[in-house]
Amino acid sequence: MYYTIQNNLLIKGEKEALEQFYSDIKEFPIYYEENKYIVEDGELVLNPNYEEEQEQKERERIAKLSLTKREVFLGLFQAKGVTPDQIKAQITDPMALIEFEYANDYYRFNPLIDVVGNGLGITSEQLDKFFDTKDYTYLLPIEEPTEPTEEEIEVKENE
Repeated sequence: MYYTIQNNLLIKGEKEALEQFYSDIKEFPIYYEENKYIVEDGELVLNPNYEEEQEQKERERIAKLSLTKREVFLGLFQAKGVTPDQIKAQITDPMALIEFEYANDYYRFNPLIDVVGNGLGITSEQLDKFFDTKDYTYLLPIEEPTEPTEEEIEVKENE
């Protein structure tokens, strides 16, 4: 549902109808983002739970993402230089080993993904981005900023 305000009255309707209503105005104030605005005491106000609801939707979207076994193994090899056999050797739980060995696809919500990722020094956020984009570079080590050494400071001062 779309909303606009005219003469301090809230008008609610379909976008096309509101655009027709404002056809003589080049820019018209139509508001829409699902659940971003709510009507409270007849006024359009920002939903106080909007950010939390959006974060939950994003978590649910990420959890549904999947990659093929090939995509996962290629990404891990390119980013970390590990082979499927090296990963398999680290899995001690028989059920997890079966799941790892015989899955056709790996889903982001599967806890085994985090276990394998954490064992390779990959954060949950990196895994989320990898599953979302299929770009192995998100699995590369995150370089922490370091303080310059005294030698580096001296070189900069002398330049």
